[in-house]
Amino acid sequence: ILGRIGDFMLTILVADDEEIIRSNFAKRIRQMGLTSEEILEAKNGQEALDLLEKQTVHVALVDINMPFINGLELIRKMGEVSRRTVIVIVSGFDRFEYAREAIEFGVFRYLLKPIDGREFQRTIESACALVMARFGLKEGSNVNYGRISRALHNHYGKSDYSLSNLAEEVELSEGYITKLLKKEIGSTFSEY
Repeated sequence: ILGRIGDFMLTILVADDEEIIRSNFAKRIRQMGLTSEEILEAKNGQEALDLLEKQTVHVALVDINMPFINGLELIRKMGEVSRRTVIVIVSGFDRFEYAREAIEFGVFRYLLKPIDGREFQRTIESACALVMARFGLKEGSNVNYGRISRALHNHYGKSDYSLSNLAEEVELSEGYITKLLKKEIGSTFSEY
């Protein structure tokens, strides 16, 4: 995904040998509404490594069991190419040895398939926030605004949906949401 944060372009790579899983993750990321997006996909470890050598990748979702170069070997090689990439392992293998190796390589999260939608979203948002911190950027409002915008869209027209419901859903304070809405759309929650 390429998301604009000021003049900063954020890139996320999805590396998984199963096309349906790659497509599903790409779709979930698009639905997060982080901003305009372009998904980089790799169907095997070698293809992922080639992409990493050609351009900067800020967040990488990596499957462990892939052809040519498996996920753990890819992650080891990624450390040689870019130490700033935030790595999330997405695997169907619940094996301690894999988790231990992942920790040694500095992996950010280890998610087991099938992945809960909320857990996936929180992980991507946290990974993006970590990237911004690593690059010395202030956490962008676009990540939080995307979450708020989605929630508002999902509940639009429900008279019983309040600012406190929104704050609880997106896990942000009411004051922060009010300021962000005023900045992004020029109105408060009630006006909206």
